[in-house]
Amino acid sequence: EDEQYYHEGFAWYNQEDMPVMSVGTGGSDFIVGTFWTAEDLKEVVGDMFGTTSIRMSSGNPDVTCMIVVDDTTVIAEQTLENVPSGEITFSFRNDSVKIEEGVDYHVAFAISDYPENAYPVMIDNGPAVSGKGDLFYGGKEDGWITLAEASKGSIDGNWIISFVSCIDKPYVPVEELSMSHDSIEMRVGEEMYMATKILPSDATSRTTQWRSSN
Repeated sequence: EDEQYYHEGFAWYNQEDMPVMSVGTGGSDFIVGTFWTAEDLKEVVGDMFGTTSIRMSSGNPDVTCMIVVDDTTVIAEQTLENVPSGEITFSFRNDSVKIEEGVDYHVAFAISDYPENAYPVMIDNGPAVSGKGDLFYGGKEDGWITLAEASKGSIDGNWIISFVSCIDKPYVPVEELSMSHDSIEMRVGEEMYMATKILPSDATSRTTQWRSSN
């Protein structure tokens, strides 16, 4: 199902190296984000936001994922409370948030309710994709700034944030699968054609794979 429904994955962080650092702000709330321009997303215009993910470290914070346009306009959001360490995924598949032509998007995460000594969000080992993979919301006055700016140059890395787009149509499950033969006896080297019938005709997944135990 997922292989058929989901389309393209997007991330700015270094996917070959493991995260090397985690970031916190002494227990106070903060917002991190990534940015994709209309040019970055031109190949998936018409798709929908499917899932978003962020790699968490410690503190079991509450996390709100937001899809943002025009820098601060939230068009979809979801919240998970007391999240553990590891990769946390939010599904927007049922929200029908379409990727529009000519529109830039932030995928942002608000972090709250964690201990002062915790560092909840992980980053990669850099270098940062400046202005895209390393954003920190500095409030109404400063807006989105880079992690390097927020840390006065001490941090050079990208948040472990990604999202996957999905096709702009509802998932249609297979209701019936039939084959032209119930069983076949074959000799070594012999070939046989086996037809399959999948219903309904507009099922999202219409791919069959054949395996033999011997």
